[in-house]
Parts: sequence; structure tokens; C-alpha cells
Amino acid sequence: IFTCDDLGNHLHHETALGWFAATTGLLEGRGMRGTFFWVPKPGGKKATEAPRLLREVLDAKKRGHDLQLHGLTHHCLEFGVPQPSIRRYAPKLFEQHEKEQERWAAEHTLEAQRRAVGEAVGIYREVFGERPLVFRAPCLGMGVNAYRALGEAGVRYSSSRAVNPAATGLVLTRRPEFEGWQPDYDGNPFE
Repeated sequence: IFTCDDLGNHLHHETALGWFAATTGLLEGRGMRGTFFWVPKPGGKKATEAPRLLREVLDAKKRGHDLQLHGLTHHCLEFGVPQPSIRRYAPKLFEQHEKEQERWAAEHTLEAQRRAVGEAVGIYREVFGERPLVFRAPCLGMGVNAYRALGEAGVRYSSSRAVNPAATGLVLTRRPEFEGWQPDYDGNPFE
């Protein structure tokens, strides 16, 4: 299984489009397809305003790649607070949440989450002609009302938790302290 986040987060970034084309080409050369988590409104700008990206994404989907939903605007707090391990490499997210608790409490109400999920699903449907099946929150930030809103919208699965999120920290920072296994969750939760 191959998954990749943040597709569309940089709408007009030529390098990102090149990476996407190279990645899909590499997978296809090995007889594989990937699941790419797509941002429908990065930075507040609808992805439909980036025609080249949409052509690339729709072409990849025709070739068998899976496109699923990755938040709405890709703000790391838009659907909840990230799991604790994210603090190790992105402490400013938690500082922002702590400084602006009233704002985030208002944005994480069930009604606010219904609006955000509804808008994200609406843009996804506009582009792909179907409802997404899977959701992955930006920075793995999820709250109970986000899960409720996703369920109400018919999104069946969430991929918003990581067993070893230190791997993300290693990729983003290249800091050696993230090389070891540092799970937030027991590796054998059902034993």
C-alpha cells in the first residue's frame, strides 16, 4: 500500500506537480497504484482554480490511482488537535491551539465541522463526480465532532492516526532523534 498526503496543497508549484508525475510514473512502472490524499481548498483557494493540477489528478485517477480527501484548507487544526507525538516536531501548532482555545473550540463544534466537511466533500464531488470514501486530516488533527461530521456526510473511513508518527517527524525535519520507533499507540493493541 502506498499513500501520500498533501496533493494540491501547493496549487501552482511546478516542482510539486513534477513530483506527483514522477511518483505516479514510478508506481506504474512497478505495476502499482497509489492513494493520494488531495486538498480541495488549499490556503482558502479552491483547487478547481488550478487547471493543470486538475488535469494531472484526473489523468492519474483514470490510470487507476486513488484520490481521497485530505482536509479542506490543510490547516493542521481545522478538524481537531493532532495526536501528541506531533508536538515533538511541530510544537507551534499546539502553542497556537493553546493561545486561541476559544477560536478553535468554536471551529470544532459539530455544526462548524459539518460545514467544513460539507464544503470539502462538495468540492471533491465537483471534481471527481463521487463522494470520497476515506479522509485523512492534515497533521493527523482530529476531534470527535470531525468524526461525527464525516460519518454524517457518508465518508466511511478515516486514516487520521499514525502508529509511529515519529516517521513523519523524520521526513519533515531529518532530525536523528526521530529515527527510532516512537509509537503513540501500542504496536499490538488487540493482544
